[in-house]
Amino acid sequence: SHELKRVHGGAVRADAARYTTLQERSKRNIEEKLELSRLAERFIKDGDTIYVDAGSTAVQFVKVLKKFKNLTVVTSSLDVCVELCGCDNIDLIMCGGNFMEKENVFCGGLNNDMLKTVNCDKAFLFPSGISIDKGVTVFSPMFTLMYETLISRSDEVFFLADSDKFEKHATYT
Repeated sequence: SHELKRVHGGAVRADAARYTTLQERSKRNIEEKLELSRLAERFIKDGDTIYVDAGSTAVQFVKVLKKFKNLTVVTSSLDVCVELCGCDNIDLIMCGGNFMEKENVFCGGLNNDMLKTVNCDKAFLFPSGISIDKGVTVFSPMFTLMYETLISRSDEVFFLADSDKFEKHATYT
């Protein structure tokens, strides 16, 4: 049975998100993720220091970053790092820690300690779900730790999510 949530102008169904692998997610909604990336690009300017989260949207997002003349990109994502390696216009900062192979990302206490030393103009985060009722949600408590640190260390935070994530919630808020 599904629960309906009342919202301005109607109602929406709130569902629990089902975890899918990075490989599965990378094949879905590619055009939508690219469009999100192009919209988010408008908030970035040369000289910015930005954090780029991990995930399937991140892989599309970093493609738009290559056109900037001067950016510092901080990430914990191996995919983001590989995509931006060799870009002369991007100063790349990789935050290490415990490697979560299924998401191709470093996280945990060591990662969080490093993130606490970085000041970002903007953070671009790609959560597992966004709902009116539960807010921004992720599948791992290590991501909540990472998100809380990034929110406190960044001047602006942007959450990018394709429509598969709307009114879905993962385990941790």
